[in-house]
Amino acid sequence: MKPIAETEIRKALLDLLGDTKAEDSLLIEELTLESGGARVDIALISDKLLGFEIKSDFDTLDRLSNQIHSYNRVFDEITLVAGKTFIDIALKILPSWWGLIEASRDEMGFVNLKQVRLTKLNAQQSSQSIASLLWKEEAINLLKQEGQKGAPLRLNKLKLYELIAQSVSKEDVREWVTSTLRSRTMWRNSELLKPGGDLLHHVATSINYQ
Repeated sequence: MKPIAETEIRKALLDLLGDTKAEDSLLIEELTLESGGARVDIALISDKLLGFEIKSDFDTLDRLSNQIHSYNRVFDEITLVAGKTFIDIALKILPSWWGLIEASRDEMGFVNLKQVRLTKLNAQQSSQSIASLLWKEEAINLLKQEGQKGAPLRLNKLKLYELIAQSVSKEDVREWVTSTLRSRTMWRNSELLKPGGDLLHHVATSINYQ
């Protein structure tokens, strides 16, 4: 069977998420994390932060260890979507709360997605890393809402994120970040809103993301 490319898995996953996501949620490709320290293939933003990393049959797992640490600091739930080549090893090295979806090709050449392991809530999130999804003005607005006045305007972004982590609960940071991301009217460069697609791929799955 012909190996599955990253673009094929991405298209199938976007179709799936576009079809099953809640109406007020947001799909983002190549979302930058921790001020450029990492980037996730696809993020689904609702009242939670969901991350999806793709590993095709042509990839390696060389970067996965570092990606795991970065994603754990940001997302409520994380899923690896991989070709059959990596499923067995992924089950051994992924944290137990990561979900796993297998991408396979059927006899007609279509890419199918099958859930191998359900996601669980991640307990290793960092308020500072979640806050780093905000632009500077958005971070300042959060601090102003929390009663911080004057000083935040003079701080750089890193100091703003540190102050947020020190003075705002993780739940409130998540609520502000998810609401802010969904209400943005413009995105920078690679952080582009993508629709669910036109279902050119047949996706055999019962996965439901809200």
